[in-house]
Amino acid sequence: MDESDRKFAESVMNRLMKGSSVNGLRFFTPQLLLDGPKDIAQEAYINLSSEWDIFESIPSDSPVKFEELTQEQEEIKLHQLRGEEVDKVQILSPHPHLVVYFKSGKLLYMNGEDEDYEPWQAGLTSHGNNSDTWLVVACPGGGMAVWCPEGRIK
Repeated sequence: MDESDRKFAESVMNRLMKGSSVNGLRFFTPQLLLDGPKDIAQEAYINLSSEWDIFESIPSDSPVKFEELTQEQEEIKLHQLRGEEVDKVQILSPHPHLVVYFKSGKLLYMNGEDEDYEPWQAGLTSHGNNSDTWLVVACPGGGMAVWCPEGRIK
């Protein structure tokens, strides 16, 4: 993964999610919903399309051994994040594992390594005529792709 792509994707993720709170969950492909940045009237989301878990610290084992959970067990675990406020978002290297740190000390760790599929996607929902496209994708093979409005990242 190109380091400048990783850093840019990480800055976009922090722009969209830092200070946001978990406020919902969508089903089918599980999607964690956050209230989004205060200055943009769109909701943030993370598609949970690869293996993930909630930890107290970043796992030191690589590759991470994820617990097999039923859909109901996953939903219960995600429900425990309700109201949690995002402290920061980190994208690891060399594979784009996603780490969302919450102010409570919990973290969501998502696998970013897959040769055939996009391990995760995150962005803002597209509702209404005034919505902007914000999307960060962990690509198959370890790359990153980012779509965002020009001039909206510091």
